[in-house]
Amino acid sequence: MARSRTAHLVKPIQDVMLDATQIWAPQQGPQLLATLCPVKMILFGGSRGGGKTDCAIGKQIYGALRYGPDWNGLFIRKSYKYFADIRRRLGQLIRAGLPAELVGPQQGTNYLRFKSGANITLTVVESIEKAEFFQGQSFTAVSIEEACQFSYIDAMIEMLKGCLRSAVGVPTQMFLTANPGGPGHSQ
Repeated sequence: MARSRTAHLVKPIQDVMLDATQIWAPQQGPQLLATLCPVKMILFGGSRGGGKTDCAIGKQIYGALRYGPDWNGLFIRKSYKYFADIRRRLGQLIRAGLPAELVGPQQGTNYLRFKSGANITLTVVESIEKAEFFQGQSFTAVSIEEACQFSYIDAMIEMLKGCLRSAVGVPTQMFLTANPGGPGHSQ
């Protein structure tokens, strides 16, 4: 495993959580457990309004704050119309002190760029062919929102698992959220 040139910037997760809780903190219970879970792939399911999307946002933010310029996250939804709430929430967090800026149009790919050099790409995958765009790219975390809305979720997961890598040893993870039902629910 290669050692990062910025390894001295990596903060222990406890310190990141203490710093970040002034901006975002997980709710006690499932959201906290999902935030701290170290496994390679997590499916965080439940009913609407349970905080799944906020947890996905928080996990990416914690990674960006902890690993700085070695963090490259990917956040996927099925359609840009569903990013309005995420952009609104990110705006709230930035106004609360998140050291980042959100760049991009309402109906296009957005980038959450941190002052540390960390990056989170927010985009859509409307078809499995669109997922092929990510082949050959490296991401430290992939968040797939509303996984059951993708009829091709299994193929997309397999494709994106190959993108989870870090040349400098940052732990990688795929985090999926889901409500019951939808075209991908039976997969």
